[in-house]
Amino acid sequence: MKEKINGIAFITFIIGVAASVMIFLPAIRYENIDTVYSGFQATFGVEIVDVGIATGQLEFNFLALLAYGLPVIAGILLMFSKKAALISMLLFVAAAILLFTLPLYVYATATGFGGTTDIEIDWVMQYGLMIAGSLSILGVFSSALQTFNNFRD
Repeated sequence: MKEKINGIAFITFIIGVAASVMIFLPAIRYENIDTVYSGFQATFGVEIVDVGIATGQLEFNFLALLAYGLPVIAGILLMFSKKAALISMLLFVAAAILLFTLPLYVYATATGFGGTTDIEIDWVMQYGLMIAGSLSILGVFSSALQTFNNFRD
């Protein structure tokens, strides 16, 4: 029975790493334009427009960093401590919520004429973000399975 529990923890770890690696795939795009930004760009920021006298940029977003970082933390936690399965499950739940709501809290700023203004953009989720959120949900189920195995033993 010990091999099965170790297998669940390893699979959960792989799920967490895979969800976090999705940061490099397309995450968001403008609603009416084909410009796509990766999770890395949405998290750490990127200049989106430069017209000389004004610029537009995505700023660093801590919640996006948390969204992409929590799955790997949950996987590592479960890999090293089987008793932390419930905490791992809660981290995966938090990551899934943050990932699926990421377009709501990524904002752009415009700088020009001596001031900075926040710009509200209707972002559309892309496949990298959907895969990361789905993997986080899968991580919830695998952590729950480990939790039930812990109670059974």
